[in-house]
Amino acid sequence: MKTIYLSALLAFFTVKGAMAQTNLISNGGFEETNGENFPQDWEPISTSGVTFSLVTGDGNFHEGIQGFQVAATSNSAKGAEQAFTGLVSDTEYTFSFWYKYVALPNRQDPGDGIRFSIAYDAINIEDPLNPIPSGFIGYIESPAEGLPIVEGIWLPAEFTGDTPPVSGSTWTVGDGSGTISVQVTRQPTVIFDAMQLVGEETMGTGEFSAKKMNIYTNEGNLYIATNGGESLSVYNLLGQEVASAAGNPAVTVISNLPQNQVLIVRDGSRSAKVIVKQ
Repeated sequence: MKTIYLSALLAFFTVKGAMAQTNLISNGGFEETNGENFPQDWEPISTSGVTFSLVTGDGNFHEGIQGFQVAATSNSAKGAEQAFTGLVSDTEYTFSFWYKYVALPNRQDPGDGIRFSIAYDAINIEDPLNPIPSGFIGYIESPAEGLPIVEGIWLPAEFTGDTPPVSGSTWTVGDGSGTISVQVTRQPTVIFDAMQLVGEETMGTGEFSAKKMNIYTNEGNLYIATNGGESLSVYNLLGQEVASAAGNPAVTVISNLPQNQVLIVRDGSRSAKVIVKQ
């Protein structure tokens, strides 16, 4: 086994297709306590140079009744981590949370402030007993430039990454276990809330992401990866068919579609939601 990481793509307020909201993070809303003013199911990464607390009252939570506050008095990274299970292969995952700076870090260089990472075990499907001991495919982690640092307001953070297999790779997800770590640096005080790690392949209704169905939009057109002979239909949210086409080898292009509204592309038993823009 080796530790493998998810690729990061920062996207604030990203519009996504419907997905089953199965949060792999336990107590991501920090509503439950372990009795010591620390969130249940989480563990402190360090206890020196930091004060942890579950805070209530106006402005101290984004959802529910309380948030998780990390007040660092040391420049080194301080925070909490949690082990999770349930990760599956070939799935797009979204990691999201809300945060609020109560006190700013004493330095605001790239990477200062909030840091996080999500790691999981993986195996080499060609040689599961002897995995390659080095290298990695990707990593869900805080971007090098860091997250926006603004005092006194709640801000969203959202990142996506795909679990393998990916093209040209023989790695895949192992037993589905992983670890999430959230930390702060340079002595800020930060409140976290509404933390989620959600997979998009667990929808169970035949609905997929446009990415999983290889559907892309450009200059008002739909581009759909097809093998040839498929029956493709496009509907609006009223259930009215607005376009149809027979699949071509390689790529099918559908034009003259309604713009700037949610459309549903159906290919047999599969469907995906898209927004077409000029």
